[in-house]
Amino acid sequence: MELQQQERETAALREACQKLMTEHKEERENIENQAWEDIDRIKEKNKEELAKIIDAGMQSKAELTLMTNDYKKAKSKKEET
Repeated sequence: MELQQQERETAALREACQKLMTEHKEERENIENQAWEDIDRIKEKNKEELAKIIDAGMQSKAELTLMTNDYKKAKSKKEET
């Protein structure tokens, strides 16, 4: 009788342990998936911000090139006279 009681308790403890391990695994997977989603969202945001900065830099470079060309033309014209 006592042996059967111990076997039932052991089986119940094993089942409870298995349930906890399954819940823990699921919770860990959910946390990991959420972390990856957050990382992807931040990465996309950073890509967009970097694209804006690059565009602004290219625009500044284009304006500087135009100003440099105007300066060279004016300087060349001045030297001719």
